[in-house]
Amino acid sequence: MWRWDQGRLLYFQFDVLRDIAKTLVKFDNADISKCENLFRQTLVTETGMPFLPDYYTVKRNYSRVFQCSFLAKFMGNQLVVTDICRDLANADGEIKSADDYLFNYVSKFRFPFPAFDKYNATEQRVYPFCAILKFLIARRELGVEAKLSLDDIFKYII
Repeated sequence: MWRWDQGRLLYFQFDVLRDIAKTLVKFDNADISKCENLFRQTLVTETGMPFLPDYYTVKRNYSRVFQCSFLAKFMGNQLVVTDICRDLANADGEIKSADDYLFNYVSKFRFPFPAFDKYNATEQRVYPFCAILKFLIARRELGVEAKLSLDDIFKYII
């Protein structure tokens, strides 16, 4: 339940997300099943990321990346981009830095999350990034170094 997206953390770097967003807006409302090769090649060319393996569709392997980063989702085979994606892709948009992106992101990402298996909208919501920030602030207020390891996250927050 407390997992990210199977080791695809490199795809969540701010500059990569911006490049993905710029690509996704070009395919907004497109039936990706009808342009899979062009979609993959454009993503690879414009982001510098591999989007592998080739024997799976981008939708099958990267849908959660797009959803978890609040960039897009698939409705059937149709790609639907979000306002955050459009703003991130737009050089004149309000999201100009990683801080701007995180400001919009932290309060929205939660578990359960629709992109993950066994999603249940009625389960109690947990906002892990808010919990992490609250923990770091509390440590700072207590005069303890405000740092957190992955082991600390599992021990104290999860």
